[in-house]
Amino acid sequence: SILDEYVYPYNPNFQFVEFAQNLLRSAYNAGEVVFDHRYSRGLYAYLGYTWAHDIGQNQLNPFTPYQKGNASGDLRNNFNATVTWDIPDGHPGNLFGRSLAEKWGTDVRWTVRSGFPITLNGAETAAAADDGQQVEPGLNFVPNEPLYLHGSYNGAKIPGGKQLNPAAFTAAPVGVNGDVPQNYFRGFGEDQWNVALRRDFGLYENLHLQFRAEAFNVF
Repeated sequence: SILDEYVYPYNPNFQFVEFAQNLLRSAYNAGEVVFDHRYSRGLYAYLGYTWAHDIGQNQLNPFTPYQKGNASGDLRNNFNATVTWDIPDGHPGNLFGRSLAEKWGTDVRWTVRSGFPITLNGAETAAAADDGQQVEPGLNFVPNEPLYLHGSYNGAKIPGGKQLNPAAFTAAPVGVNGDVPQNYFRGFGEDQWNVALRRDFGLYENLHLQFRAEAFNVF
């Protein structure tokens, strides 16, 4: 480069010097709303929602220009709710009843989020280079083809009931990004409930033992 050749002369001990610059840009914008409150009698509640947009530049391979679009970790909508309840101790009439009924608690967590982006590329092909490097070209939309299929495909039921339509895309020429934007499509979101039932046993002063039973993705 000009910087190497005219500003910093080559050291004769090096046969090759490569000068690299970071020219790519990224941007992350987000907004968050939180409700956080501790009630009486051992009840605690938290609700949080985040909207975000993560934008970045990417390059499919050395033969295509940089492309701006959604970043791979672009999680647009994310909601979390947590309720924790330390169940108030009862007052049974005998020691045995008290030992069974006291120190119980439950935790419930609900998570809902949108899907992460999906990167679509064409099938590997040999690049127009002397080394025969294999590259994955970009994609173009096929006019008048639905982007999604529902129900079944090739006689088989589609998991989740929805999938991308392979006939809706065609490979762009090597060296061309194609008109399908970077990370334009998204995978499945998440809707999950986790529940826990617990009990604490006091052993010695600040030393406690906890019994805990948890169920993930209850529904």
